Amino acid sequence: MIDFFKNPDELVAKFKSKDLKTSFDYDEIRHEAHKRVFTIAKMINLDLLKDMQNSISRAINDGITFDEWKKDIIPHLKKSGWWGEVKVKDPKTGKEKDIFVGSRRLKTIFDTNLRTTYAGAKKQSLDESSIEYYRYTAVLDSRTRPSHRKMHGKVFHKDHPFWKKNFPPNGWGCRCSVRGYTKDQLKKMGITPQSLKHPDIADKDFAYNITDHDLKDEFYKKANKKLKNTPKIAKFESERNLYVWQKGLDEMVDEIIVKKNYKSPINAIQVGMLNKEVMELISKFLPLKNRDKKGLILTKDRLYHARPERKGEYNHDFSIDEMRQIVKILSDESKIYVDLRDNHNNIVFIFDDVKDAKRLNLIPIEMIKTHKKFKDDNYIITLDKVDKIDIENWIKGKKIVKLK
Repeated sequence: MIDFFKNPDELVAKFKSKDLKTSFDYDEIRHEAHKRVFTIAKMINLDLLKDMQNSISRAINDGITFDEWKKDIIPHLKKSGWWGEVKVKDPKTGKEKDIFVGSRRLKTIFDTNLRTTYAGAKKQSLDESSIEYYRYTAVLDSRTRPSHRKMHGKVFHKDHPFWKKNFPPNGWGCRCSVRGYTKDQLKKMGITPQSLKHPDIADKDFAYNITDHDLKDEFYKKANKKLKNTPKIAKFESERNLYVWQKGLDEMVDEIIVKKNYKSPINAIQVGMLNKEVMELISKFLPLKNRDKKGLILTKDRLYHARPERKGEYNHDFSIDEMRQIVKILSDESKIYVDLRDNHNNIVFIFDDVKDAKRLNLIPIEMIKTHKKFKDDNYIITLDKVDKIDIENWIKGKKIVKLK
């Protein structure tokens, strides 16, 4: 079973297992072959190609940025003669071609390999999850392709043929993404899925199914049927959900907090789930309107509200690393408390502040009111830090009660 909160060992292992294949032109290796082959156009040196594969593998494993990776790889490329003005001989024709290898070419290599690797993992996880519909999301700026812009907001069932060849990235430099929704979520948002056939928008080099899911479909269905309702399949589904939620959280934090892209189309994500037992326990303290509303939601406005620039003024700011821990924290039932202070009536996840032993971190969840815009219950109100002694006093006075 994969632990999605540790280094992405399986993702790296899959990337490193790709066979090396030198190619003069990128389209010599087409479509599904890219799932099994690692290549860089015009890189004919097999040893250098292997070094690049290992270098990108480390970037995936360590989560380093392009600038960090570039500083590490450029000296090696210069030493190997694959930097600046380079002459490359076409092995088929024997003709030489002058190319320029610089930061722009490296950026394309880095982004394409990381985007397709993560997109393949995301699609497979979504395909195997209980999510029913996928929504296409484009970055709506001057760099966006018109065909991708037209797809923004379009929703298709996960089995719609459109996703076979058009799950982003759909071209060089494509920044589009996909978000998963249940039927109930779409209904609340007033969104009607598309059912008609839609023309392909992916560039020719990207028009293929980026996962091996189609090859494993029958096996998965048989395994799911055989193991249905057993602890093993339940654990698998739980780990898979955590992975999907974590990827969504990372994407939102990157866009809203790191890049400060407040116009990002990412408006709300699921970051956790309360099981039936927990909902029943909460209902003994709070007058829940609907005990079936179990999903925990983080909206863009709440994350923006808790941004370090704002919370830092009060010394209550969550670090980016702490924000990325939200899914992990919300999966730990031992951290759930009920906040019965006046005008609160929420549940709150309380956990240690690793940098300051005198404070505790809080993630309050609104359980009674419904979010005005998204019509969802159980949404994160804010992220906060409180003096530990205050929490201890509230617990002693039974103003805050541990749930389990």
